[in-house]
Amino acid sequence: MKIEHNVLLKNHTTLKTGGFARLFSLATTRDDIVASVQCAKENSIPLCVLGGGSNILVSESGFDGIVLNIKTDGITFEDVDERSVKMKVEAGVAWDECVSVSVGRGLYGLENLSLIPGSVGAAPIQNIGAYGCEVAQLIDTVEVYNKDTMVFELLANKECQFGYRDSFFKTKEGKKYIVVGVNFILQKQGVLHKEYKDIQDYEKEHGPIESLEALRQAVIAVRMHKLPDMHIYGTAGSFFKNPIISNELCDKVRTVFPDIPTYPSGKEGFVKVSAAFLIDKGAGMKGVQVGNVGTYKNQALVLVNYGDATGEEIRSFAERVRQVVYEKSGIDLEMEVQTLGF
Repeated sequence: MKIEHNVLLKNHTTLKTGGFARLFSLATTRDDIVASVQCAKENSIPLCVLGGGSNILVSESGFDGIVLNIKTDGITFEDVDERSVKMKVEAGVAWDECVSVSVGRGLYGLENLSLIPGSVGAAPIQNIGAYGCEVAQLIDTVEVYNKDTMVFELLANKECQFGYRDSFFKTKEGKKYIVVGVNFILQKQGVLHKEYKDIQDYEKEHGPIESLEALRQAVIAVRMHKLPDMHIYGTAGSFFKNPIISNELCDKVRTVFPDIPTYPSGKEGFVKVSAAFLIDKGAGMKGVQVGNVGTYKNQALVLVNYGDATGEEIRSFAERVRQVVYEKSGIDLEMEVQTLGF
């Protein structure tokens, strides 16, 4: 376990914000994770787990405790039966590397989740999803370390209580667990999921998508067009969740915005609506910039740190977006990005 003192967190988050962490522990093995938890307990200081830093907004006040940066590595495969394979992935693996390896092996399931930033360990916590697929559909079990009992455990898919961009790990009880590995069930044969409009538009322009690799490249191209380059700008990708609202509220919204896109919510009497539409057409805030913060010109759902914006500036801008959307539609947006230090 390597521990550093007073590490600037803005250098470890894709939004490029954050003050200093009192201690910063780089964990490349599971033993390092255990040692970091023990260190936090022995010194009675808080511990925060950080993966790829792509879904977190950190305050300039930093974190007066241990930031555990998980960088474990390793992917293995195990045949389940003649049709399916278990893919076991360590939490510190970059998510897109995980997708790339699965596609390279000709395994169906993760391809629509290509180019999502972050680490594998964050995937079940956030229940990441894109282009008609959620990772919960593919997870068999999640390997965790219980900070209270100091033992490793294995949680089944059902125990993770997956919801839309949600899971058991976000609850008070669930936060005692550190995700150390994820086990996926992938298929040797399958169907390419091309139902999403952006993918269909890509296919119309570039020709039929007939392989896993072709679909992965299509998803990558669409994402690169709609999202800012993380190497240039600070961004966390989608900043807000698509709201799930009652059918009654949706009917009211349609009287003002009749063309608002809606999607099945999986919950009777409720429907999912497009946050990007509400920010763009509803609030007129697509491409709006205030100081060094703004919504991206190609995707209203994405907030961008265009310069040296602080976490506080980004949060203030996000609250302004929420306020305008609520005033125009009566819908309260919820942040998808997690916060630290506020």
